[in-house]
Amino acid sequence: MSPPFSILRRDTTPTAWIILWFLTAASAPCQSYVEAEDYDAASPFAPLVVQTDALASGGEYIMYGSGSVVTTMTAATAGQAWYSFEVPADGTLTIWARTIFIDNSANSAWVKVDGLGDYQQFTYAENSRWGWRRCLTYPNVTAGTYRLMVGRRETEARFDAFYMTMGDERPIECKGLTPGQSIEAEAFLVGAAFSPLAIQGDPEALGGSYVVWPGSGGVNNDTSDAATGRARYGFGLLESADVDLWARVNAPLIDDNEFYYRLDGAAFSIADVETGATWNWVKLTTFAAVSPGLHYLEILRREDGVAIDALYVCNDGSAPYTRHFAIQAEAYENSAQRAPLAPAAELEASCGGFVSWPTTGNSDATPDDTDPGQAHYTLTLVKTGVWRIQARVNQPSADDDLFHWKLEGHNGWQSVSGVTAGYEWITLMDETVTAGSYTFKFLKGDDGMKFDALFICNDASAPPSVATTGLAPGAFFVVPPPVGNDANPGTASLP
Repeated sequence: MSPPFSILRRDTTPTAWIILWFLTAASAPCQSYVEAEDYDAASPFAPLVVQTDALASGGEYIMYGSGSVVTTMTAATAGQAWYSFEVPADGTLTIWARTIFIDNSANSAWVKVDGLGDYQQFTYAENSRWGWRRCLTYPNVTAGTYRLMVGRRETEARFDAFYMTMGDERPIECKGLTPGQSIEAEAFLVGAAFSPLAIQGDPEALGGSYVVWPGSGGVNNDTSDAATGRARYGFGLLESADVDLWARVNAPLIDDNEFYYRLDGAAFSIADVETGATWNWVKLTTFAAVSPGLHYLEILRREDGVAIDALYVCNDGSAPYTRHFAIQAEAYENSAQRAPLAPAAELEASCGGFVSWPTTGNSDATPDDTDPGQAHYTLTLVKTGVWRIQARVNQPSADDDLFHWKLEGHNGWQSVSGVTAGYEWITLMDETVTAGSYTFKFLKGDDGMKFDALFICNDASAPPSVATTGLAPGAFFVVPPPVGNDANPGTASLP
């Protein structure tokens, strides 16, 4: 199946697009992605340079390494990266950039789409972590071939990738603490020959959808690279590890229980699963000593009728979870009440970030629904039972230790205080809750208190360790990957 929105790449070998770990999902309309280092050959690139970073998509990014600030930009100015792409239909074009701007004197570049306007200064406040930022928006764009032009302005401004869309979608980072990651089967990478596989609905499937080869009695024995009915998924490793692969499947009949799978273009293996007419997680294999870097999994149809709902990879021997999950504090939902809470970066925080009230000497001792400084998170509790909610916090002193919280629809505002020795997990509740969707609300108390993450479970699980190695942050795509929109920019990846 071909992408609905095409990038005209300098390198069009299969390897180039297989490893694009934030590449567009097939279900998302008219959008695509390109690595910053894959600029057009005609670009006047120098003195821009390509650098390496394990957390950059593809392991590389571009930057303006040294020199003075470039105060004006023309098409003839040296130090530009150009990217040709096709707009398939008339509409509004939005371009996002994955960047790091390490300080406020290294946080700008010149950008434009040729033929749609003049160069604009693209700038964001400093941020020490990779993240997606809206770069350009053009209404009333007609279908055709265009060129994104990115020019140097301040040194050290770093670009990892660009994402183009004709809708309101936006790319988002996958945030999570667990060394295992799950992905919906329908969230496959654009590019593989997906048909005759199809996406169908089932309220018992995670996300409400699954992938299946519809039919009765069909068998496919073609495992060549030209075979159809394939779906690919990307993930990343920061260090060499044994990686377990699981699949959530529904295979009701003995003649409808097989499909192929493989890692990184190796020979296909047959998954022979017998689960009955219900959804179950099945461990398919352990891939030994998988190297650091980006990898892809591929499934291929064999017998029609076997339904595949999700995949799960891990490097710690864990099983897929359906009754516990973690959410990063900085993965809050958009809310008019969030300010003055703000995200900040710190190496000791999980995924390198936390949320705090960035002032000195202020306190909000009495919680109220109308108070500003709230961070909201949607929790889907899959069954009625005893649910434990824990928070990872840093309460450094008696003047910086207060915060408030509540689970909307279950309880009222609760106040928590007490000094911690750095970041610690503390239990907020251990109570019977009816299955359903809830909003967890965090409210500022003392400024200086740091809110890092939530962990929610009903199976007595312990919060996962916060490790600097293992599966790379963003290893799997957020579902539906990798898009959200301005009203809902995306939260942690949930199974």
